[in-house]
Amino acid sequence: FFLIHLAIILTKKYTKAEKILLGISFILMISFIIQAGLRGIVPNQQIFYFSSSPSFIFLVAANIGAVIMPFMLFYQASATAYKYIDANSSSEVKVRWSSYETIIGAIVSEALMVAIELATTGISKSVDPLNYEQVSQALSIISGNLSPYIFGIGLISAGFLALIVESFGSAWGTLESLNKYDPYDEKSYKNLVWLYLTESVPALIVVMIFSNNFDKIVNFVLTLMSISPIVALIPAFFIGILVGDRKIMGDYAYGKTRLIIYWITMALIGISGFMSLIY
Repeated sequence: FFLIHLAIILTKKYTKAEKILLGISFILMISFIIQAGLRGIVPNQQIFYFSSSPSFIFLVAANIGAVIMPFMLFYQASATAYKYIDANSSSEVKVRWSSYETIIGAIVSEALMVAIELATTGISKSVDPLNYEQVSQALSIISGNLSPYIFGIGLISAGFLALIVESFGSAWGTLESLNKYDPYDEKSYKNLVWLYLTESVPALIVVMIFSNNFDKIVNFVLTLMSISPIVALIPAFFIGILVGDRKIMGDYAYGKTRLIIYWITMALIGISGFMSLIY
């Protein structure tokens, strides 16, 4: 899988890579929807749930952090630049379609989270989520013998997408900060590939070292996710100033209402991160 993902990166055209990633995303979505269908609707279950327990607050913050990670700002900005670099459409059309893609992505992401919740409802609390044998047996009991395989396909697709997206976002962000990034320059793409390899190969080695004890990696990642809403506030603050500046953004600048919604949203995100630290 690591070699396959490198082959995708070396296509040198983001539009080609994106088509492959969209195909994998489709497999991911369909897998968990099928899994949710096999599980079926559990009657008399709570639709909404809230708890003040530390573990629940931590989980909420980790979920928010998983969605709003700082590197995703760099990923979406750079991916959009690469994708529309050869498009002959006007800036207005490009901005409009970028907005459409963002809202569609948000809706699909939330639908995916709901499907996963439905698919795993009923699994005993005694099941270790990092023990694939226990998870497999638990899914077989509540959803049938095919469910572990379908669920596994979804997990593999999710991990594969995360590997590419997170490494891309990190590489793009690093190159921008070093002023070594230009989507129109072929040399810039070579810098991206070398940095990508520099980042992703050590990650592969770490996973291999902890292959028999994944819980340490997972717990560390969850901790990072829980505090990432706080880290995201730093670039979000400057983005908020940027999008409200008409001298820079022109007709694309946010109006007063959108800015109010933006700052309220950022405040809620930050609160979630600080609550995870307090609890």
